[in-house]
Amino acid sequence: CEKIIIHGKINGNINTNNGVVFIDKGGVVNGRVLCEKMILNGELYGECCCSTLDVYENGFLQGEVSYRFLEIRNGGCITGIVNKVTDEVQNNVSELVKARES
Repeated sequence: CEKIIIHGKINGNINTNNGVVFIDKGGVVNGRVLCEKMILNGELYGECCCSTLDVYENGFLQGEVSYRFLEIRNGGCITGIVNKVTDEVQNNVSELVKARES
């Protein structure tokens, strides 16, 4: 899957190694998200492992996140554990997961 757009509520995990996950305003995910790029304008409660994380104005993440590149717009919020993965790790989500677990 190349792109997943979430407008509603999901209780569970999302795994799209090379895809984009967009949680829109009003969208809520309770679980773990693995993706290449996460665009967050809704809410995520749980874990996120991605190469690029863009937190928009209405975005809220509570939990643990591992990323290579991060942008938080005015009004966006992350609370919990935030891990920047070094550039030594390849631009690959499965490698990010391995680095996070070690």
